[in-house]
Amino acid sequence: MKKILVYPIGELSEKRLTRLIELELTERGAEVTWEPDKNVDQAVYVVGMLDDDVMETVKNTALGAEKVVCCRYQEADCDGIIVIERPIDASKLADGLVRFHKKEKDPRGLVIEGDNVTFRGEKIDLSKKELELLKLLCSKNGETVGRQEARDAIFPSENDSNVVDVYIRYLRKKIDLRFDTRMIITVRNKGYMMKI
Repeated sequence: MKKILVYPIGELSEKRLTRLIELELTERGAEVTWEPDKNVDQAVYVVGMLDDDVMETVKNTALGAEKVVCCRYQEADCDGIIVIERPIDASKLADGLVRFHKKEKDPRGLVIEGDNVTFRGEKIDLSKKELELLKLLCSKNGETVGRQEARDAIFPSENDSNVVDVYIRYLRKKIDLRFDTRMIITVRNKGYMMKI
């Protein structure tokens, strides 16, 4: 799991944007921290003005990490640091940060990269809920995911008690049946398991 520091330097608006970026990264499976002394893979700094004082903080925290600075104005030289001018789309930023580092792949060809899923090089179009269910199954590869566990995690407001079974059928149609494989296994009286 990728560890990312998301660190605000400045006013309340920087803290709000930092929180939004943190939520987007967490949703994509990254481990996010606000503690600058932690060992992290990447560091994202949200600042108003990028000046020499801010650059000192950036240079002296998260040593060894890739660094990205989101700023309104830039007045400092920042070699080796990616600078993104605000306003930004927090969702796209999170996609970019995670995309190059989070790649789930199995020997049979299933690749989940952000919101994109391919199998044997062919794109699989999934709805948001189908993708969430697939990611849940893949995250517990070889372990049973109970129907109630999946329902609580993905369909908390759904009244239909069979909603997980319905979405499993959708996934099987789009993956197992389409590619003549058998990755989504029913565990009798318990739930489902991904066998990759």
